[in-house]
Amino acid sequence: EKSGAKTENKEGATTTDYRAKLVAFYTKHNPSKLSTVDKTLESYEGKEDVLFQKLERKYCPSAAAAASSQPTEAALPPGVLPPPPVGEVKDGRPTVYLDLTLGGETLGRV
Repeated sequence: EKSGAKTENKEGATTTDYRAKLVAFYTKHNPSKLSTVDKTLESYEGKEDVLFQKLERKYCPSAAAAASSQPTEAALPPGVLPPPPVGEVKDGRPTVYLDLTLGGETLGRV
């Protein structure tokens, strides 16, 4: 599971089982690293999210790039359309857009 296993501690708070998550990740992407799981987790104690972001970029570059490079519609300024999907075809022809800017400020796309 990508988000890691959740466990409940003595106080009743939920924590992520980062060891299980890292073992699953390395089992899938680089089994030769399984022997380094405990040492890696020690190095990233308290910064586990950073560790998994780095691992995603290293072992899943296309997924990480797609997630970070494709702006969401909510993140775009008003009037700016998101870029078309790569290879979009409409009525048998490629779709062409013209991006309008004025003084370095993006005005929109037609």
